[in-house]
Amino acid sequence: MLDWLADDIHDLGPEYVVIAGDIFDRRSTPEERLYFRDWILRVSARSRVLAIPGNHDDPQDLELFDDIPGTLNVDVAPRVAHWPDASFAVLPWPRLGHLAASLPAGVGIAERREAARAALVDVLRGMRSAVEDARAAGTPTLLLAHANVIGAAMDSGQPVCG
Repeated sequence: MLDWLADDIHDLGPEYVVIAGDIFDRRSTPEERLYFRDWILRVSARSRVLAIPGNHDDPQDLELFDDIPGTLNVDVAPRVAHWPDASFAVLPWPRLGHLAASLPAGVGIAERREAARAALVDVLRGMRSAVEDARAAGTPTLLLAHANVIGAAMDSGQPVCG
């Protein structure tokens, strides 16, 4: 399927290819990472590629793409990516484990959720001025996020929480 998609990207010539997370659906193998790296090289020869990790992506899996020049950004931290004709506010899947590890021992689930919510609000507020600057300059801005909403469930039926 990825080969078919790369062929379509080549034929249609979109300016951007945006991957909103879950590049891999589990811990990837070296073969899968190399295949996807080759796919990215093929696609980025024609289009700019912006990717963010999702909840299934291990940030270490994405280090493989660090040395691809020019037309690729793999963002693992929230930021505003400015390109010549567009700006992307990127919000990868928040790693709540990292946040939880920074909290004092004994913090309950409700407090963790509130800390996560407050951290996300801070991140979004921090992005706001960069987005406003881009808009003032007449640059189209897009939000790219790997996120879900309260009440969401995985395809297995398991509630998404945390």
